[in-house]
Amino acid sequence: MNNRWILGPVVKVSAANILFTVNPNDIKTKIQNGIVQAVKGVNDYVYFRINARLIVIAKIYIVDDSSKPYIKDEPNSKFKDEYILSAYPIGEIKNGKYTAGVNNLPMVGQNTYYAGEEILKIIFNNETNDTAGLKIGCLTNNEFITPYLSGNKILSGHIAILGNTGSGKSTTAKVIFKQLSEDHKKLKDKTKFLIFDVHDDYKFLGDQSEGKYFNASEIGVGPKDFDIEDWESLLQPSEKTQKPILDLGLKLAIIRDDEKIIKLYFLIIRNLFTNGAMSAVLRYQITDEYLRSIYNLVPKAKVCEKSNVQEAWSKFNPQYGNTPEKDGQKNFFDNLKDLCDYQDESLREVLDEIDDNQKQRDFSISDLAWAVDLAIRIEESEGNNSIRAHTEGILTRLRDLETKYSENFFSPNKSIVNDIENNESKFIILQVSSFDDDLLKLFSTYLTRKILTKKKEEKDRDKLAPCYLIFDEAHRYMLQNGNINNIFDRVSREGRKFGTYLIVISQRPSELSTVVLSQIKTYFIHRIQNNIDLRFILENVPTITQLDVKRLPLMPIGTVLVSSENDYSYELKVNDRGIPKTSKSILPFLN
Repeated sequence: MNNRWILGPVVKVSAANILFTVNPNDIKTKIQNGIVQAVKGVNDYVYFRINARLIVIAKIYIVDDSSKPYIKDEPNSKFKDEYILSAYPIGEIKNGKYTAGVNNLPMVGQNTYYAGEEILKIIFNNETNDTAGLKIGCLTNNEFITPYLSGNKILSGHIAILGNTGSGKSTTAKVIFKQLSEDHKKLKDKTKFLIFDVHDDYKFLGDQSEGKYFNASEIGVGPKDFDIEDWESLLQPSEKTQKPILDLGLKLAIIRDDEKIIKLYFLIIRNLFTNGAMSAVLRYQITDEYLRSIYNLVPKAKVCEKSNVQEAWSKFNPQYGNTPEKDGQKNFFDNLKDLCDYQDESLREVLDEIDDNQKQRDFSISDLAWAVDLAIRIEESEGNNSIRAHTEGILTRLRDLETKYSENFFSPNKSIVNDIENNESKFIILQVSSFDDDLLKLFSTYLTRKILTKKKEEKDRDKLAPCYLIFDEAHRYMLQNGNINNIFDRVSREGRKFGTYLIVISQRPSELSTVVLSQIKTYFIHRIQNNIDLRFILENVPTITQLDVKRLPLMPIGTVLVSSENDYSYELKVNDRGIPKTSKSILPFLN
């Protein structure tokens, strides 16, 4: 700060604005100590000396020509050339150390000084001894200053990388992750970065020593690994009607035993005849269906008992669902009791036995669909004839899942959570480019919930290593839906305490969860031109000003606005040397 370049005097000061005048002759390009210095105007930095130990830093945002006659009342007088520049204060340097925020402001009449490289290096930590950080590019108006982004500062909170298609957001993300990967030895053991790779942009990270790439065919889960919260997130059951059916269905699907299932079939049949709430024809059809299932499940040794039931059932009229014989119905149930080894248990007692005594096993989506249908039948047999109309939607969604995903994603032989846990790589790339939006949402919410749960279960916080969940094209599945059980909202609020962080990459910020965006600590924002997105950013990003938002549509490709909590915003030109090219649009014309 020994080479002070005086620009001009301060003429007006407000809480958030400082005006000073400049003579054009005083801001011509000069060379000091072999360094070319030039005032470029907007986005330049200036400072004001408060005392011997304290200076205030400000950033220029308006330059105005204020040329006027030397003699006010004589229009033919020579003109006095003068510029008026507006700057907003951003921080202070005290005893050679920069801190964001301002407690002191200059007085009118004080000199304004140009902030050269010596000052800028202090502001942007160029001379720090801390090596655990990022340098992703230079200042847009000074290619010799590459701001240092403290790794511990940035990675101690959630991150968002936003921008229109083609603005450079994917390149910025790749630059960040490549630098972190190259510095992996500085990261804590068991630190993990999980990247949901929607466009196959990050495969190069999996090829490095600290990377592991999972193909889509390797990604999957066993339905049993889903807990009730996962199924509720997937199927969205209504609280009063559908959720109890889903709970019962999961019990029946996970804990199955032939003997218990036979008893359930028997009790459903008995209830259908006892309650009399169902039509005779439908009752006959259901009974006939369940009898065939019982025949297949009972031990082969029960040939006589099976024959007796078949004979008694043959005397029932399919049209009226009854038998003309006086004791025909009693005879049928007596024989059915013998076949099923029924011991006078109630339906609820059998369900309780299943819950308490049976061993869990793997199950498929088709098993769960069968179990939910059985749960509906149990309710119907107890007289609730309207239950199927209110719960059929769950069955429809389950069958749709079975059709779409049972062969590739839902598999008892796959467990991506265990695969990730058992892999020592710090960078895990998950190829999800072939996933549709439904599967992408299903998988991302499932994995996020599992990771947060496991982090919460870690009792020794000193051993807790951070996990970063990187969601590319996040607007496809991290939606603003008002669901109180939204796992992304929960992680955004609670994750920091358990070392679980979100890194959100999106071209449509207005479609993202406002809860998530409000909890972001550091933003990397590229060009955004959509008015809805611009308004959304202004209203929901705490660290962004109106000036920043006005600038966003004009930013060139590869330029990013960095805005961090308790800090100010500044623009960088991202250095993409050595970074694989992002996927390009398919063009119609020959080169």
